[in-house]
Amino acid sequence: MKSLVDGYSTGYGEEDVLPLAREILSYLSPKHPHLIIGDGFEGDVAKKILELDGNARVYESGADAEVVIDGSGSRVFDISVPESAMKVTLASSSSLAHSDLTFAFFHLLGKYYDPKGRGKYGKIVLLGEKDDVESHVHLLEDEDLKKVGFPSTAYKNVRGHIALFGGSENFTGAVKMAGEAAFHAGAGLVSVFTGEKSFLPISLFSPFIMKRNFGKDMKYDSYVIGPGWGNEGFRDYLFIEGRKVIDADAIKLIRRGDKFKSSAVLTPHVGEFENLLENLGMEGAKPEDVATELECVIVLKASTVTITNGVEKYIYDGVNPSLGVAGSGDVLSGIIGFYLAHQDVLDAALNGVIHHQIAGKFASGKFGYYDAFDLIDQVGKV
Repeated sequence: MKSLVDGYSTGYGEEDVLPLAREILSYLSPKHPHLIIGDGFEGDVAKKILELDGNARVYESGADAEVVIDGSGSRVFDISVPESAMKVTLASSSSLAHSDLTFAFFHLLGKYYDPKGRGKYGKIVLLGEKDDVESHVHLLEDEDLKKVGFPSTAYKNVRGHIALFGGSENFTGAVKMAGEAAFHAGAGLVSVFTGEKSFLPISLFSPFIMKRNFGKDMKYDSYVIGPGWGNEGFRDYLFIEGRKVIDADAIKLIRRGDKFKSSAVLTPHVGEFENLLENLGMEGAKPEDVATELECVIVLKASTVTITNGVEKYIYDGVNPSLGVAGSGDVLSGIIGFYLAHQDVLDAALNGVIHHQIAGKFASGKFGYYDAFDLIDQVGKV
């Protein structure tokens, strides 16, 4: 897990210039001899690259600067931060700079991973790590996954019983996918609470998901609330005692003044998050502000996924377009629901996100693009 900082990555000296230049050159293919290097450190490293490689064309980024790419297949490599003021002209059309590779010195910048601007940085490479920064923002990596382990003799009740509130007459698929994903992640039992008209198609497809009528004395290891709920959901279920995922249609029911007392993970996509801000009267607020206000963990789903409890903020740099498929969010809810049966709320959110992203990589490698049920098949292989 790496720390992210808000400002420029400072702290390198003359002794660092040559190693950094050589490391950058190791990434540059001879098939692309015309290179443009932007440099946020007064050109020191860029000038050294120019000394070492005469094929490089050096550009020092700055306000209102413009550089022309000759259209011969040149690739753009940026050192430090490609500023929004830098423009690249290609084939007589002008646009904001987009890099094939962005090199950061010693620390990664938080702005790289903002979903709205993530695309312009290309592949991000960290050079020469230093551990001299304190940060509450962290970059998650696959090796940060902390799975739940069971002995070979584990009974189904030991693996967790997940209660799933969702589904409606016209939206049965979301419940199927969330329940299936919970099973594939490792759950032993899944019970669904849904309307009579929606349960029949769910049971025909997934007969191992049990239909229940909920009673106040019933206790489960965790709850997944909202997938496919339509207009049939009841606000009271949002505040059921126990650790819970609140997703999809259930998020629409949250209002100003609601508090979840550190028991809930909310998993909105960008559109649902904007609607949530409107319902809370918090337009323009950040995910960490909402997490603090609602006393919950927010998982904001986008090309990069943000997870925050209001104090610590974690980012998974997924950038996996194959995960942008209907039902992918329901799969994530089911996975997090499984982890919630065994871990605290923040850990379950973090591990659920990583597990989901790794499954997406597996599915992409096997199928290319795929549907949510192909994704579920890979959940159990993580």
